[in-house]
Amino acid sequence: MNLEDFIETPSQNYSDDELQAGVSELLNVLNENPYQVILIIKNCICPSSYILRDLAKKMELQHCVDKLSILFNKHLNELVDLCVWSWHDLQRLIDSQPSYLEKIMKSVGANDDFLQRLQGDASNSQEIISYIKDLSSDCELPEQFAELFQYSIIPRL
Repeated sequence: MNLEDFIETPSQNYSDDELQAGVSELLNVLNENPYQVILIIKNCICPSSYILRDLAKKMELQHCVDKLSILFNKHLNELVDLCVWSWHDLQRLIDSQPSYLEKIMKSVGANDDFLQRLQGDASNSQEIISYIKDLSSDCELPEQFAELFQYSIIPRL
């Protein structure tokens, strides 16, 4: 099975056997050269946040979603750069590895470009901000988010 096709094709399009073979190949690549997965995600036609969330779903179906942490540990900033273009994208990135919420938020908070992307997106930001606040009750978010959260809930005229 071609790894690029496996990553790009939605999880519901695979039989159990195909899913198992694809995830097995993915795990080999994650262990040997996780940056190859970044390159595949980067070159997909679909938005990266969708691809990553579906990849997490495929791995969850095979009971190994925790192995996606290899990618997050080694290439978090690249994932944030590829995936976060809106509040919805940020939510999809967090959904793919909720245990990385604090690290994701620190990565976004440390980069003005990432913050500006979110400031420019007012679509359903209040709902997603509430979602992030609920998830983050046990972790400390960067102070930039207090200001960004306030900015995002101001109604546009």
